[in-house]
Amino acid sequence: MKFDVVMPTLNSVSRIGEKIFRRVLKEIYLQIPVNRLLVIDDGSKDGTIKIVKEFNAVVVNGVGSLGKAREIGIRSVKTEWFYFIDDDNLVPSRFNEKMWKYVDNQAGMVFAKAIIPYNNYIVRYETFINKFRRFIGLRDVVERRGYTGATLLRTQAVKGIRIPAVPRQEDHYIKRYCEQQNWRVKYASNIIVLHLHRDLPSYRTQYLEGYGMAVVKAISKERMLASWLLTYPKSVLALPYVRNVNLLRNVPRTYYIKYKGYVDAQKRNLTHPCNGGKTVASLNIGCGGTKKYPFKDLGCEVNCDIQKPEFKINNFVCCDACYVPFKEYAFSSIFAYHLIEHLKSPSLFLKECSRVGNGVLHIITPNLYSENSFRDKSHIQHFTVFTLEALLKQFFDDIKIWGQEGFWVKLRGNNFIFRITEPFSSKFVFLANNIYAICKKSKIGLGPLKPSQSNNHQQLV
Repeated sequence: MKFDVVMPTLNSVSRIGEKIFRRVLKEIYLQIPVNRLLVIDDGSKDGTIKIVKEFNAVVVNGVGSLGKAREIGIRSVKTEWFYFIDDDNLVPSRFNEKMWKYVDNQAGMVFAKAIIPYNNYIVRYETFINKFRRFIGLRDVVERRGYTGATLLRTQAVKGIRIPAVPRQEDHYIKRYCEQQNWRVKYASNIIVLHLHRDLPSYRTQYLEGYGMAVVKAISKERMLASWLLTYPKSVLALPYVRNVNLLRNVPRTYYIKYKGYVDAQKRNLTHPCNGGKTVASLNIGCGGTKKYPFKDLGCEVNCDIQKPEFKINNFVCCDACYVPFKEYAFSSIFAYHLIEHLKSPSLFLKECSRVGNGVLHIITPNLYSENSFRDKSHIQHFTVFTLEALLKQFFDDIKIWGQEGFWVKLRGNNFIFRITEPFSSKFVFLANNIYAICKKSKIGLGPLKPSQSNNHQQLV
């Protein structure tokens, strides 16, 4: 029996190195009877495509998220069983033979155990915590979550799946989907795959991890909060084994960032088929995409900015935020993060949002009382919670405002930083770095802009 192999990629060569990437591809063909290698690429610019074509891969364009890349791969397979193999997962010898031993009539998904073969303090911490969990009788985290980096799947078990447009946690969604279709999911803990990811977890990946956990409903908010707070005693407990004092500062901090991503996703009131909602059109205004202003990937169907991006962004529209080329009520969700402070006419921008929006507008802007408001010289507008609310009330009825991020406070010049205002910033917005506003239901039907204002843009939606 031969298997299609699905591999999502995005600048794999620059991320893990050409030598490692070639070795991963070579081992796939050595250890798996490959029917087709399906590469779902999200716009690589570093030679990744050239290398995979040397291995006779079929390249399919992605749509900007790992979750959707896996969904596209599932729709593209033609074999009864197929593999997900990530670009940084090195499979062991006799991999297919070992994985196939777990297959029976009820099996829908079999995933291997991935270990990171590098000796840094984060890896040592995770190793210690996993040993401690087993000692007290708890399962490995990956056993509950699932893993799609080196996974064998029955095509019938995931037929018709619609995976959220999330950059992380799609493996949990796939595992749960298989179980809901009454297929068994098996953890092959004796099959070791090398996860060749050398870099330490970044704050961005941890934020996206928490964001994805909220979207796919992987865990409750209470458990998410508890997992963050428990990192403090766990870090102290693991310190003699890890032998690196950075652990005490960075591990709780990374878990806090993950919790923050989870909370932010919940505040956006996301609806998606995985949550029982409806598929909706969403717009990301001021998405960025340059070196100075990096791309803010919010999983929206349409992204727009006044500057052309320096790399490919799917469904990108170059336009002025105050004159967007869309029909009335085209979007049920509009996101404008760190944009309104750059605009000469915030009123025109909000008028456009009211015109093209038919649901919710999400705005984040720096608080006047924080240094964020004055750090960037391109900030033209400066808002307090009162001035922002007064402006929003001109166009929207239902407005809710939270604080986001407490002030940073350094104590006695040490590197240890406390966010002492964080527990209060959500309610007492003047203590926060940023103001987060959610606006619903336009108060007035403004209709389309006049031709002189529309700048003769062609309407796209």
